[in-house]
Amino acid sequence: MAKNEFEQLKEDVHYLVVAHCKYKDMSMYLGALKQFQKDINYGQLEEMSYDERFTFLLGFETSLKAIENAMNLHGEIKKHTEIIEWITMEMGSNVFKN
Repeated sequence: MAKNEFEQLKEDVHYLVVAHCKYKDMSMYLGALKQFQKDINYGQLEEMSYDERFTFLLGFETSLKAIENAMNLHGEIKKHTEIIEWITMEMGSNVFKN
């Protein structure tokens, strides 16, 4: 099953946050960072200090989580709204039958 772009972006950002903390394989980290910059069309990460880059990555990851939560909440609200509408219609039709 193919991952959607949003899920892939979340995984990429999380990888960069973890890799930024560890710096075990600098070449893999820098390669992933360059690809990430290209993916999000933001080419200033390499110019940032260590702390600035880490702050940016954490903020980006937090933003993605907030977006995901909002999308999930929207889906739940829509589902509950549909249920409420269905119940209301059923109740309404029963009221008029009596």
